[in-house]
Amino acid sequence: MKGAISNFRKAILLNKDYLKAHINLAKAFEEKKDWDNAIKSYAKATELDPKYTFGYYQRGHILALRKGKYDSAIEIWEEGYKNNPDESKFKKYIEQLKKLKKRFKSK
Repeated sequence: MKGAISNFRKAILLNKDYLKAHINLAKAFEEKKDWDNAIKSYAKATELDPKYTFGYYQRGHILALRKGKYDSAIEIWEEGYKNNPDESKFKKYIEQLKKLKKRFKSK
């Protein structure tokens, strides 16, 4: 995995807008459970291509499930929905996470 991360970083140095390299780097960081760098790489991917819905989904999932940052996850999914209004999963995830937050607050 270390070699893959190094290779993806080299590819990005050659072309900072190489979307596929940012995506693969994010996935490699996820496999290493390096959540912060995975989030950064997915963020760059969605910056390069706002229609790249998987990047928003993964950032939100990592923030909510791995880091416990529910509000941040909701913000990411709202941004994804704004950029991809036909992608109904964003609304579903936002609603589910808001319900989950309410349950935790009531306990």
